[in-house]
Amino acid sequence: MADTTIERQGLRVKAHDNGDGTYSISTHDIAGGAGVADSSIEIQGTRILMHDNGDGTFSITTTATTGVNDISIEHEGLRQKLHPTGINVSVGGLNVPTYAFVVNAI
Repeated sequence: MADTTIERQGLRVKAHDNGDGTYSISTHDIAGGAGVADSSIEIQGTRILMHDNGDGTFSITTTATTGVNDISIEHEGLRQKLHPTGINVSVGGLNVPTYAFVVNAI
């Protein structure tokens, strides 16, 4: 099989074919920098920065960095930590901060 995408709020999020019938969502470590064509999606009132892969797809931004300004969102009882990216987007004429998912590689 080939890589595919899933659509979320008009953005095509890249999903990698693992070759065993499963897929992994593509991510971008924010330490690698942001791009001028990056976008964002809204999850529970919070804007998540989405990295433009340059091929019509986007990746969810992640970071291993944590800090006192981290926030969290909850899905099905699981609280996920988010770290501010320092990048604002304009939503309805307002500047809104964006966040990256805090990850722990194992």
